[in-house]
Amino acid sequence: MLMQPGGHGLLQHGTDTKPAVGYLQLQDIGLEDGNARGSGSTGVSVRFAANAPQSAMTWQGVALRRWAAPARIVDCPRNWHCENVTVFGPDFAMQAGAAFEIVSSPLFAQGCFTYVFINVLVANYTWGWNYDIRSPLEGQRFYSCTCYNGWGMVRARVHATPDRRDQIDETYRSVIWYFMECDWQGFGYAFDLVHCRNIIVRGGFYIANRNTDHLPIPDGRPRRRYMSFVGCGDILLDGVKFDVFTETERELSLVYVDSTSDQFRARDTNVLSYSPIDCAFEFAEPQHPNPKANTLSEIDTVWAAWSGGQKVRDYGNNQLAQSLARDLGGEMTASGRLTFQGETEVTGRTMRIALPRRPGNYPWFSKVPVVSVAGIGVDADVRIVDVTSTAISVRATAGVKSIHWTATGS
Repeated sequence: MLMQPGGHGLLQHGTDTKPAVGYLQLQDIGLEDGNARGSGSTGVSVRFAANAPQSAMTWQGVALRRWAAPARIVDCPRNWHCENVTVFGPDFAMQAGAAFEIVSSPLFAQGCFTYVFINVLVANYTWGWNYDIRSPLEGQRFYSCTCYNGWGMVRARVHATPDRRDQIDETYRSVIWYFMECDWQGFGYAFDLVHCRNIIVRGGFYIANRNTDHLPIPDGRPRRRYMSFVGCGDILLDGVKFDVFTETERELSLVYVDSTSDQFRARDTNVLSYSPIDCAFEFAEPQHPNPKANTLSEIDTVWAAWSGGQKVRDYGNNQLAQSLARDLGGEMTASGRLTFQGETEVTGRTMRIALPRRPGNYPWFSKVPVVSVAGIGVDADVRIVDVTSTAISVRATAGVKSIHWTATGS
């Protein structure tokens, strides 16, 4: 179906004054704006009533082309199945809005739940999916979805108002955000999530364009980031692949987790960076470090290529940064148990062996570690005099040439 240039959209299912109560199914259909640059109208506009069917929408084999605003979905109550859908904006331009604008209105009594996106491709929009959540909206699942040539893939802002209350509930976190084997290439944030919980990013490929046009960073943030989690909880990055182009601007980080987020785990991440960047993992910020220790973790990262920058920046110096420990010859488990060992040349009969420290000269051990020492040499006897979280004090006999030490703790 082709809309004449300057039209007002092709499909409207419900309005602000008369929301839809019926089911909507789109299958094997293409909807196109006749203006190659986009007329500025919304291609598909949907607004459901509170008594709409529990299985509200199915989109299969749908193509939306050249729309400035392809789809706006308001208060879809349950079970939107969206599969094999392509959304292409006007060529050689990034549209200001999102391919999918998804809204849950304040005090929408039954809330919005369970949207599934399978093999959905978006190109040339600032955001692939933009969520404005003002009543409970949960259960967003993305499988093999792709987003190119825009700023970011998914942006979610949760300010949900509970039923029969007027004030904003800032404690609500929207649950179930799953991204399975998706891929993104854009300028800013693949995922920009605020107040979400139970987030899983499994597999997939993520790479940022060079910001050669110096596009401004949204919300006055200090740098571009591939993924940003603010006020979020229970976040798992599992086997995610990050690439960084050569000659990419240094003011870039891969993953940012703020001080109000908790239970973040990144495991088996693969980083291929051909350009120095600010940092890979960024935990909290200087003014607001995370007060809860060991709630953010980076484990078993594969640094396939690393051209410079800080691998893990932990402003609180209290989170699990395995790569930093390994760079110092140590080891750290997923539960936060640390082991360092080394060999120190004897400089006197009584001496102090300094333990490795975190960046910024902070101690790794929060408690006194369990240590062992062994002298190397003839009649090499070494006695431990004192142990702190930062050093081992020992007394050695004259035959000791060096001391092998091990420190284990948390």
